[in-house]
Amino acid sequence: MYFRKISTFHVLLFRISFWGLLHHVAEPILRCRPFSKLREKALKVAMEHLHYEDKSSRYLCIACVEKVMCLIATWVDDPTGDAYKRHLARIPDYFWVAEDGMKIRTYS
Repeated sequence: MYFRKISTFHVLLFRISFWGLLHHVAEPILRCRPFSKLREKALKVAMEHLHYEDKSSRYLCIACVEKVMCLIATWVDDPTGDAYKRHLARIPDYFWVAEDGMKIRTYS
């Protein structure tokens, strides 16, 4: 049991160090000109896919987690946009307040 705690501590320490290294070394490199243009293009393509899926599904999503992720993505893209307002209108399809508390419609 004691060895397991030490092992978990070392894994946690490695993980924190690794993410810190990525944040302080790799992030500034990726913000340079060629990488930043590639990132902007990738984000643009991802938002185009998201908007296409929204329009083809009439802003319905597979599950409540995806619904929240799409809602946040459309808000980041345009906080006052039509897509964000349509996602907000569909929230009651997934979340509602009942007599015994908040309910969420999910699968399995």
